[in-house]
Parts: sequence; structure tokens; C-alpha cells
Amino acid sequence: MIDLHMHSRYSDGTESVIELLQKAESLGMQLISITDHDSIEAHLELQNIDVKKYFSGSVILGVEFKSYYKGVAVEVLCYNYDLEKVKNLPYLRKRTADRQKNFLEKFKRIGKEIGLKFDERIAIEGHNYFASEVFGTEIAKYEENIPVMEKYNIPLEAKFKFYRFAQTNPENVFYMDETKEFPAIDTIVYDIHDAGGLVFLAHPFVYSFEDRINHVIDIVETYGLDGIECYYSRSNEDEKKQLLDYCIRNNKYVSGGSDYHGLAHPEVDMNCVEVPVNLIDKWVNKKD
Repeated sequence: MIDLHMHSRYSDGTESVIELLQKAESLGMQLISITDHDSIEAHLELQNIDVKKYFSGSVILGVEFKSYYKGVAVEVLCYNYDLEKVKNLPYLRKRTADRQKNFLEKFKRIGKEIGLKFDERIAIEGHNYFASEVFGTEIAKYEENIPVMEKYNIPLEAKFKFYRFAQTNPENVFYMDETKEFPAIDTIVYDIHDAGGLVFLAHPFVYSFEDRINHVIDIVETYGLDGIECYYSRSNEDEKKQLLDYCIRNNKYVSGGSDYHGLAHPEVDMNCVEVPVNLIDKWVNKKD
């Protein structure tokens, strides 16, 4: 069993690195990667512990970086890079955490202006890593917020939809233009390739494009990505087939994982995606 997409407390997961290793062992996993958002802290920790004490399988280096394509937020998964080179990249988590804190303060200011009720003590901390989740979860608690949320087109299931339908919607009062806040895709690809790693487009069918498969192909080919996350917990069989067919025809690598976050998203478990070993073997141990 393989899972190359999961998150620890170093980003928005609820479990420690050791707890992830222990869970992977209990499930009989063979190969995993911890792919925290804009953070390699988990892998720095792994350097200082006896991994085999907790997990008998293998762990490969991973990280998930956020970028933008045609005004839409997209993410790329990076693997097998030189940790010493990557740890000095300027867009790792410290900067990202500060950015999320700034977003949350802006959400609070706007929320007060339009009359939303919320606890002003909410903060970016622990696994509450994204301002959209922290604020969206909070405002969804209060029934008296419903008329205001309806008036300003804020989804009532704000915990899960605030980011997609409010924060990234230019017509919404909570819109935040993040396009200048994250590295360009070509910058990430250059840096990871320079560090000897590989870059995959993460969960291609979650993005809000009209014609998603053609946009996926354009991203991969324009920026020279090495592959696509074809196996994903929220993808259906037709989506997986489209992605696999493209990768096979165009000699692109295939990856896959659950996007496990622990209790932050309890509906997704670490063992919920079957990723074929033969497809991963084509690149996971590849050395140029």
C-alpha cells in the first residue's frame, strides 16, 4: 500500500510526524510521503528520529506548494528533492504562516463591517493553518449569521467552501488577490528540478476550471511538470482514467495519495486510495 499525499501538524493535519508513521505501520503501508503545505519541517524532524522504530516501510521526501494558473489557485506535489537545497527556498512555511495570519485579520475586519458574529480570539495555530478554514468554521457556528451570509453570497457550509466561493471569488466581499503571494509554477519547477526532484500536479480535478482536463494538460506541458496525481481520494473513475490515459500517452509519471489530514478531514483515511506499485516504481527510485 502506498500513500504519497498526507499532512502533519506542520501544516494543516492534526497528527504529529510520529503519529503518521505509527498509523502507516498499523495499516501495513509500504511507502509514504508527508507533503505538508509549503513546509518541509516534517522531513527535518525525520532526520532526527529513528523512523524504523515507528514505521517499517519507506518514506520519501515530499512537499506541496501552492501557486496560481490563470487566476486560479493550483498546487504541485514535489518529491525526491535534495533537502539541503530546498530548505532554503524563500517560499517555505514561515512566510506562508504570516500570510495566513494577515488574511485572518482582514477577514475579521470585513466580517465586523458587514455584521457577522464571531469570536475575535480565533487564530492561526496548531492544525488550524488556513485563514479560510479558521474564519469559515467560526462564522458557520452562529445561526444569526445566516441572513448576512446569504446577503453576501457566503456559503452556509463555510468550513469547507469559504475558500473556493468567497476568498477566491473576485465578486465576493471576502476576496483576497493571492496571485502575487505565491511562487510562480515555473519558479517551483525550476527550483525542485535544480534540487534533483520531481514535480506533479496535485488533485487536478478539484480546480474550478470549466474544461479541467485541457487546463491540466496545459499546466503540465507549459511548465514542464514531471507527472500528475492520478490517484486521489476525491476523484472518480472517469477522472482517473482521463489522467492515466494522458500520462501513458505522453510519458508522464503517475502519483497518488489520500490527502490525509487526520481529524481535520475525518472522511478521508490514509488507506482509502489504491496506488499501483508498478507505476510508482517508474520514478520513486529514479536517479539522474
